[in-house]
Amino acid sequence: MKYVIALVILCSAMGGLAQIMLKKGMDVFAYAQIFTNWQLAIGVSLYGLSFILYNYALRFGDVTVLYPLIAFSYVFMMIFASFMLSEPVTIRKFIGAFVILFGVWIIGG
Repeated sequence: MKYVIALVILCSAMGGLAQIMLKKGMDVFAYAQIFTNWQLAIGVSLYGLSFILYNYALRFGDVTVLYPLIAFSYVFMMIFASFMLSEPVTIRKFIGAFVILFGVWIIGG
């Protein structure tokens, strides 16, 4: 079961990184280049791979335990945005991330 939880947390990290790549891709978006925008392609690919791995993990774990772990993607996204987009991590965001982690811990037990 521990490897399934680790797999879902990996999926959460991939989802957070996918969101950052989509944001970066949309910053330079042009309809004529939709199929050549590598940042959008990476973002969509990460979401797709995350979806496949998450569904694989569901075969071996309880959805009531695994689904709340997807909330980690908000925390990962905030960390990635700080480093890759230079977005500030305010005290409000930090507290929000803590509340998310605390909630996941309570639900996942």
